Amino acid sequence: MGAKNMRAAAALLLLLHAAFAARQDNDTKTYEYNIVVVGDIHDDVDALYRLRDHLQRHSRRYDMLLCTGDLTSMAHEATSKGTAGAGDVPRSNAYMRRAAAVAEALAAMAPLAYFVPGALDPLPLYDAPASAAPANQARNAHEQVEEVTRGLWVAGLGGAPAPFEYKGDGSKSTKKRARVANETKSWLNGFPYDDAEFKKRQQSLRKAISNIPAGDAVLLLTHAGPDGAGTSLLAGADPDSIDDPKGIRKQPLHAGSAALHDLLAAPCVQINQ
Repeated sequence: MGAKNMRAAAALLLLLHAAFAARQDNDTKTYEYNIVVVGDIHDDVDALYRLRDHLQRHSRRYDMLLCTGDLTSMAHEATSKGTAGAGDVPRSNAYMRRAAAVAEALAAMAPLAYFVPGALDPLPLYDAPASAAPANQARNAHEQVEEVTRGLWVAGLGGAPAPFEYKGDGSKSTKKRARVANETKSWLNGFPYDDAEFKKRQQSLRKAISNIPAGDAVLLLTHAGPDGAGTSLLAGADPDSIDDPKGIRKQPLHAGSAALHDLLAAPCVQINQ
């Protein structure tokens, strides 16, 4: 979500009821989990506490919370492999403090909380393992695979590649990627790496997922969506504006990741349904 309407836009909110089978010795039992999914917080800690109070007033209790990223609203310059200039360090420190406040608010909403960093989060979040999180903060799931309980796992991959558009009429015969012309908004750069690097960084995740027992459930938590999904296409002429998109683009922006699409199609992921 772009910077212009961050404050005005409502955060992503999904309430999920998940059932999964868990192995106990030679027996298989079905367990149920209530999960709340949020995203695009953009520094708005108060909104999280208001949401928590609303859910409590309606007697809604959740076993786990998942946050899809953009805890903060830190804009970045273009980068390909997760590098940042020295000038970003003081700014990163300030936004890391904001991210910590959001992670604490996320943890207050459910007994167990995970997040992945988004394209508008500070770079150090991409190097902070879940094990380093204080007990009162949500756990960073980026490039991690953790067993939540018997039969249920969480895997995470943060970041987002730069959006692109197809040339010509968008047919499959014109698949050459093109930099989006006349787009200067910082979030369109993608962060913290391009899709080629995104694919490289999936290898350890693929290996870890392939070692999960067949039949166990895996929740893959990401910031970017897979390329080809309708929710990863931006059709408005102004992709920052929800209320006034200023017309429709001739070719939509593809904000999803082709590498993530390949990961989801991989046998090691599909076998754990």
